[in-house]
Amino acid sequence: MLKATMSEIRICDENNRLLCKHVRSYKDFPRYITDDSHMPPEHLYYKELNAHDGAYYRRWASVYGESMVTLIDRILRSVKHEEQAYNSCKGILHMCNDVPRHIAAEAAQICIDASACKYTYFKKALSRLVNHEPTGNRAAGHLPEHENIRGRDCYQ
Repeated sequence: MLKATMSEIRICDENNRLLCKHVRSYKDFPRYITDDSHMPPEHLYYKELNAHDGAYYRRWASVYGESMVTLIDRILRSVKHEEQAYNSCKGILHMCNDVPRHIAAEAAQICIDASACKYTYFKKALSRLVNHEPTGNRAAGHLPEHENIRGRDCYQ
């Protein structure tokens, strides 16, 4: 049952017990007034997730240095709608929580130098730095020696 007064709206069950009440609003359309306590947990999660903007992720990245800010900025600019990059930015910045700042900055610089400003590339670069693995930089233009690799003379 719905009861409306000039100042509030009350919703009651069939036994006239009060379920909830809301302050009445006389705003023009759209008239959505959502009380966060009435939202299901999964809606609250996405509301919190989308409460941040690109500036938030850029400020967070500034903790790790200029190269991280550049990386995050390039990721945010690489998509048509900035919101599409928020999960990547958040994932990258969360990965940096457990590593020294200079290593996170170096991994960001590796991504920038390779023009590969992506979550997956950053994850691999950071893993290599943390585990002290070689970066795998080969001399440009040289192929490994192998009997099944034909030279350019085979394609004339």
